[in-house]
Amino acid sequence: SSVRPCLRTARALRSKMEGGIGPPAGGPAVEVASEDTPSGGVASAYRGRIVLVTGVSGFLGKVLLERLLWEFPDLKELRLLLRCGSHATPQLRFREEVLSSPIFSRLEGRHGGRAAFQTQLLAKARIFGGDLAHDGLGLDGDAYAVLASGLDLILHSAALVSWDERLDSSLRSNTLGARRMLELAKHAGGARMMHVSSAFVH
Repeated sequence: SSVRPCLRTARALRSKMEGGIGPPAGGPAVEVASEDTPSGGVASAYRGRIVLVTGVSGFLGKVLLERLLWEFPDLKELRLLLRCGSHATPQLRFREEVLSSPIFSRLEGRHGGRAAFQTQLLAKARIFGGDLAHDGLGLDGDAYAVLASGLDLILHSAALVSWDERLDSSLRSNTLGARRMLELAKHAGGARMMHVSSAFVH
């Protein structure tokens, strides 16, 4: 099935999160669990944390979001940065492009069905309409401050991945966009950041 490669990628991302970043400062030691059950030590380290994820409408982003929700069910808040579509708000894009994915099937099973899972996720998630290609992520000052407030971790997987993308556009979004995310981490008081990349970005 198309979900199985996603889960293999998710396992690799989990390994990177546990080994490369670890729990927030002062958290307990990492305790690795099996692929189908939440990691107790890691989950407790991230309990009550606020995490920002970019790129959730893409392949890697969906995988990352699924694993995050599976491993860390007690996150305080998920903040998601999405661009506005040509005819869709970021909130509508999230519902149509992300929530409809089969990658979330086991989470739906855990929560008693698709409707219950989506209701719980939407209650925890805050969606911000921003753009990596613009200074301040395309947000006004107030929205930028809200996005940064209390932030513990940034999982940055957004990028332009078209082979024929203009070089200046790729640089604005992929190179300068990553720098803008680091600036956000600094503005948030030193939030940790993990950059999830691909061959397209390099």
